[in-house]
Amino acid sequence: MIRSTRRWSAFAGTMWRASPWRCAAVLLTLAIDVVGQPAFAVLLAGFTDAALRGDPAGAGVHAVLAASAWAAVSQSRGVRNQLRNDVRDRVGHLVTEDVMRLTATEPRVDHLEDPRTLDQVDRVSAKGYTIADTVWAALEVAAISLTVALTLVVMSTVSPALLLVLPVILITLWLNKVGQDGVRRAVETADEPLRVGANLLRLTHDPRVAGELRVTGAGGAVLDEHERQWATASRVLDRAEARAGVLLAAGWLVYVLAIGAGLVWAATQIDSGRVGAGDLVMILAIARQQQLSVQMAVNGFSRMSEGVVTAAAYDEVRATVAPTARQAAGEHDGIGGRLHRGIALRDLSFTYPGTSRPVLANLDLELPAGTMVALVGAHGSGKTSVIKLLTGMHAPTSGRIEVDGRPLDTMAPEAWRARVAAGFQDFVRLQALARESVGVGDLTAVDDLPRVEGAVRDAGAEDVVAALPEGLRTQLGTTFGGVDLSGGQWQKVALARGHMRQDPLLVVLDEPTAALDPLSESEVYTRQLSYARAMARRSGTVTVVVSHRFSTVRMADLIIVLDRGAVVEQGDHDHLMAAGGTYARLYTLQRDSYVGPASDATGRAVMNDEH
Repeated sequence: MIRSTRRWSAFAGTMWRASPWRCAAVLLTLAIDVVGQPAFAVLLAGFTDAALRGDPAGAGVHAVLAASAWAAVSQSRGVRNQLRNDVRDRVGHLVTEDVMRLTATEPRVDHLEDPRTLDQVDRVSAKGYTIADTVWAALEVAAISLTVALTLVVMSTVSPALLLVLPVILITLWLNKVGQDGVRRAVETADEPLRVGANLLRLTHDPRVAGELRVTGAGGAVLDEHERQWATASRVLDRAEARAGVLLAAGWLVYVLAIGAGLVWAATQIDSGRVGAGDLVMILAIARQQQLSVQMAVNGFSRMSEGVVTAAAYDEVRATVAPTARQAAGEHDGIGGRLHRGIALRDLSFTYPGTSRPVLANLDLELPAGTMVALVGAHGSGKTSVIKLLTGMHAPTSGRIEVDGRPLDTMAPEAWRARVAAGFQDFVRLQALARESVGVGDLTAVDDLPRVEGAVRDAGAEDVVAALPEGLRTQLGTTFGGVDLSGGQWQKVALARGHMRQDPLLVVLDEPTAALDPLSESEVYTRQLSYARAMARRSGTVTVVVSHRFSTVRMADLIIVLDRGAVVEQGDHDHLMAAGGTYARLYTLQRDSYVGPASDATGRAVMNDEH
């Protein structure tokens, strides 16, 4: 309870900081509502009594005051709605920006591979404003409670029996709350199918897959699955909303019957003089006000229900991501100028978030300083997982990674990443000026043209730049009216981006030439090998390569063969070929697919002719 109060107090503080004067004005309009409604009923009763007893002056005064009270209440509600919506939009932006910044800058990517966290991020992004709605609704419900209390006090002056309306109001609100609790649970249940359906719908409009969907004819099936997911979510929501509607209708029926009975009783008391005409008019006015107040309270609880779900999602994202960020903050930033011993994996195991099967199990590896290491294995053997752990994208489930004997998790992620250069198969097509698309590989040098030109040269991307109409000043990508590139050209730009770092301790190449033809790949890897040797001499850099092309793999000083998350072989090319194990079998299969069977046991001469 205390934690919940603190949480909502914090949200209220965020709203106040978003716009203090708007929040103050909303509170003022609520105060006008609380006082104005019962005052109007009392003044209306005074007007009726004065008119019936032939007192035009008294009737006139009461009429002016009643009209003023009614106008104040009506105008305050209009103003409040506008101000409330303004603050709501501002808070929604702040909450969404906070979650996006938190999830985008968190050093690790565990949360981006957890479906539950993605569902919550999507909800906060789309519904962040409902948190402010909940605070407003809570304040309005509090104001409505005061209004109802005051009107009941006024009604009790006619007859204490009219206080029996209070439990009827509470029953109506309770039935509505039961229904809204069910709707909230349904919204949480429907989150996943709605997210899946939205992703499928986006897929049908993604130009990267448009061709394949049309050739395979799968577009219709994708849309059918989108409809199925949407229908699944709709059924859950429709059932909950129908139940909530029935409960609310039952509550209103009880309320209407109670108010009707009260009015009938008051009408029967007029002849006896126990109830005056003014009292009856007052009761009618209060009954109408209470009906509106209860309706506003019902709407408020509905808004609160949705906001509570969003707030819970917001808290869950922060609780999931923020501790990881703090844990990854490290104890010190001190990373040496060069590697002396290298990088080691000690009894390392790893399981992806939300899964139970380890993808890496008890790895013990030494990656000596100054070496080029190749990771080999079938799809799913754990190669990319090793890369993610080395670059700090994930933390090991057990075991540790050491850099020159120091645990990686004691180093600030930003400091370690500043000493890592990488080229990935899933690269970013950054639609900016060509010099910026390359330069962001090192934000401290994004405007350093000689550095950018050097990175382009080291990556073998000169031909891409030479073909651009304005060279490095050319806008890339069609979104902003620039030049579109082929997949291979985009990949060379990404490789150049990875060469912006001048003194990396770790260079990672995870299938960085997948979009290139064999001839271009051979040229790129020749340059990469030269770059790796230069970095090794300068900083003791370890270069880790993941590739399915054995003509590339054979260049490595150390080849590590993985199978189902375990190391089955390691050594250099000649050693592994002589051993006749998994590596030799895979190498021979690929060699023979290019040139047919060969008698050379090492395969060196045959593969050198491959390109």
